Amino acid sequence: TSPNYQIIASLDFARRQMSLEGYELVRQSMLLAWELRHKIKSSTLLSKYFTVLDDQQLIPEEYLENPSSTSTSHLYYAELFNKFRQQLFSVDLTRITLDISATGIDGPNFRQMLMTQYDIQVNKTSHNTLLFIINIGTKANSIQYLLESLHHIAAKLGHARATPCTEKYVANLPLTRNYHDRFIDVRSRYKGGYQAVDIRCAYYAGFQEENVEYILLSTELLKQAMEELQLVSAGFVTPYPPGFPIIVPGQLITYDLLLYLQNIQIKEIHGYHSNKGLKVFRPDFLQG
Repeated sequence: TSPNYQIIASLDFARRQMSLEGYELVRQSMLLAWELRHKIKSSTLLSKYFTVLDDQQLIPEEYLENPSSTSTSHLYYAELFNKFRQQLFSVDLTRITLDISATGIDGPNFRQMLMTQYDIQVNKTSHNTLLFIINIGTKANSIQYLLESLHHIAAKLGHARATPCTEKYVANLPLTRNYHDRFIDVRSRYKGGYQAVDIRCAYYAGFQEENVEYILLSTELLKQAMEELQLVSAGFVTPYPPGFPIIVPGQLITYDLLLYLQNIQIKEIHGYHSNKGLKVFRPDFLQG
């Protein structure tokens, strides 16, 4: 809230840069992103272990309209803006999602390898994908170094004869959230469709010790959940990465959610205490 002249000056410089150079900088970023995508796809060695995910893989089929070809740079770039105007959804060209299933290495471990052995920062991963972000600060030599690093990794994998990690079971995150009636507005409870949920009430109720208890994630808990054991979250549960909550206060913790938590290979999960477990509401509080 207090003026900081260094920050104000940097913001003013960024505004000036956007006004005078913005179009060209963004154009260069998009061309570098296309180059990275194209070279991974066209390389016999890289395409054996890495797959660039495009509209066809990332957008639901019902929203996919006339997917563009990326066979030649001039045609693709010329059609790009028409594609953005005409399609309801389109993958951001500068966000490159790379499927690494064929390497036999999961996302978090691959990210760690890139950081420690190649000094390449990757912020977003899943079990079998990495996300590379191209911005106006990215230069051609950075793209070349990334490609060389991926070539080096692929060459080592070729000697090691890696086993695809798709053979390993990965639980899917349930897309539907359900909430306890105590936190659902009465007007929306019987209408179906979307629910009006008072997450604020559930969030602050979770700070009262007499309202909550902790339950450790275990095989026995999964069995109880299959037998309709009702658990209601008293807090946020957020794995890092990617850093968005998969469970929120007042939400019913289902068997599928517990199975997902048990199988994800992420060490940093905010809201889950390794020695205490998940924070849930006591049955007597929910009935009160």
